Amino acid sequence: MQKTYRHSEAASIALINAYYKRFTDASFCERFDLSLQTTDFFSREESLNMADRVQFFEHLRNAPNEQEFIQWQRSVRL
Repeated sequence: MQKTYRHSEAASIALINAYYKRFTDASFCERFDLSLQTTDFFSREESLNMADRVQFFEHLRNAPNEQEFIQWQRSVRL
């Protein structure tokens, strides 16, 4: 978060904690028809992909929509 998106350490921690709180909450995930993000999910995702997810959903405050995230990520990475 700090290197890729230039957030301060404190801002990075806050964004990551907010992301974790939402996407590991079963009722939140159910409301948006998302799979619950578990320890297995976090352990297999690479750090850049997780930074992108946190940036898109928390910093940019986009609604939880996987297809919109994928489109945004492609526009940033390609």
